[in-house]
Amino acid sequence: MVRLLLLHSHWVDCWYTSRARIILKGVLGVKKKVGREREYTIRGVIFPTDWDEDDNIVAVVIDTEDEDEYFVTQNKKGKELCALVGKKIEVTGAVSEEQDGNRVLEVKRYNIVGGDEDEDE
Repeated sequence: MVRLLLLHSHWVDCWYTSRARIILKGVLGVKKKVGREREYTIRGVIFPTDWDEDDNIVAVVIDTEDEDEYFVTQNKKGKELCALVGKKIEVTGAVSEEQDGNRVLEVKRYNIVGGDEDEDE
């Protein structure tokens, strides 16, 4: 285990994986840098953004409590989220920003952390 000093004098315990990647323990929202992308863990609710001609959901966005939106790429894990519309989830993946300012998330892994958004109200 290694101890790192992050910005603002916060110490974080870290482990090196077999591939020399650093995994930060106990810090939500900060992970390792991946080229121009950064890997983050976020929590939010899944909403549809696009449908096909048969009204099947084909694209989704994750809306966080801070009202940030992350458009999900349609890789294998991203497509799985289309079936989870309305669910609260925790997602880890690479985040990049498009020229128009939209954040795009390539999902690496996810966990369902709550039921449908409507159930809490």
